[in-house]
Amino acid sequence: MTGSVEGSMTAGKGYRLGSAARWQTRLVGIAGGVLWFALGLLLARVIMDRLVEALHLGRGAASPGLPLVVLLYSLIGGVTAAFYASRVFSKLVLARVYKAHPGGRLHPGIPARVSVEIPVFNGEQVIGRVLRALLHQDYPRELMEVIIVDDGSTDGTWSIVSSYARRYPFIRAVRHEVNLGKAEALTTGIRRATGDVIIVLDADTVPERDAVRRLVSRLLYEDGLGAVCGRLIPAGHGGLLYWMQRIEYFLGFELGRFMEDAVSRATLILSGAFSAFRSIVLKPLAERGIPEDTLAEDFDLTVMVWKRGLRTGYEHSAVAYTITPSSLRGLYRQRIRWYAGGLQVLLKHANLLGLRRAGHASYLYGRLLAVYLLGVEYLLPLLHVAGYITLAAIVAVYGLLGLEVLALPLPVFLAAYLAALASTVIMGSLSIIVAYGAEYGAGSAVRIAPYAFIYTLLYIPLLAVAKTDAMIRALLRERITWGAA
Repeated sequence: MTGSVEGSMTAGKGYRLGSAARWQTRLVGIAGGVLWFALGLLLARVIMDRLVEALHLGRGAASPGLPLVVLLYSLIGGVTAAFYASRVFSKLVLARVYKAHPGGRLHPGIPARVSVEIPVFNGEQVIGRVLRALLHQDYPRELMEVIIVDDGSTDGTWSIVSSYARRYPFIRAVRHEVNLGKAEALTTGIRRATGDVIIVLDADTVPERDAVRRLVSRLLYEDGLGAVCGRLIPAGHGGLLYWMQRIEYFLGFELGRFMEDAVSRATLILSGAFSAFRSIVLKPLAERGIPEDTLAEDFDLTVMVWKRGLRTGYEHSAVAYTITPSSLRGLYRQRIRWYAGGLQVLLKHANLLGLRRAGHASYLYGRLLAVYLLGVEYLLPLLHVAGYITLAAIVAVYGLLGLEVLALPLPVFLAAYLAALASTVIMGSLSIIVAYGAEYGAGSAVRIAPYAFIYTLLYIPLLAVAKTDAMIRALLRERITWGAA
């Protein structure tokens, strides 16, 4: 599979940060982000000067356009680039800390009975690979059970899973006669689980040979953890859309969740594709039925874990490969479900900022979640879209009415936009390339470079549009189904 993690420089490190190291990492990240933003503005100024010179707009044309450059740079991605750069700087600090403490493994082998639940619907093309991967796990088979819930499939899924169940006693197959939805399939499997740990695994997600062991040992090693998710990497064989999602997952998991877990000790959203829960946390939820009122059951479950006074974590060394959309239409539909579902959960749990009764950790989680999701995941995309709307409005005013805006001619506006866009693409791409190189080495950084530029130029605006679209739909209470959008 594309995206092997053999070259990963941070996987499996055996050291937990102390309070001083966490604060040092945060401060370096903040300083790095501010520096990156300032460098981006400086670069935009240089590009603006060159454009003014090339377009023969006159030496005095650049200065009046500088405030517009700052505004557009901030709106169309400069803040986003600085945010990711801050994480890159923080992770570089962590790499040095981990190198100074090579130590032993973080998670000793802790035997526990594990139930792996796989809800599946029309998964005949993928379920066999998942089951074969589970057969080859290095976790003791006598301590593991696999529960497959076929949610009314109309293809050959049931034939495949039932044949595995007949051949291997530790695999159990359950069938819904009609399709009841993922939440109901999860409920069915969890109620039948007998393990101390319950792993929820998507039917299109293939774990590496040691992934179950690493996920379980991390969960049981830390008493305060109620659940932990693994590291997802898109499965595929190249192509532009694959690499766009590869970078997106890298920023979200290998950079985002890694930093959340290492520095804040708070994974804000578990991945529903590969997560482990303590059964004492998940079982009571299943008795009432896994909620079906949002499209983001993984986020919903994360909040419920925190409301019980427990933390959620991320295990970088527990790797699984997941199938991602192969068409732009499928990608957009999936992102609409993700982002609308996230906002549905936020609206459902509007008391997140009042989690003090659940304990200090949960109280902190509510604030981290509010800042990250509302600020980064939703506000920044709105700013991005606002930047393009601003540009379109200015061009419309010039073209339709022939009016000057802020007493600046149209060529100066276009030069300011191009300068801001070029600086955004350069600075954003460099942050991705540096981060990827720090994780996988210089050769991988060179390979990812052209895709990083395309990602920053085209893919980030696409995600911003999808998030804005999803927010509008969620706020209008529009019904969104798994086939919507």
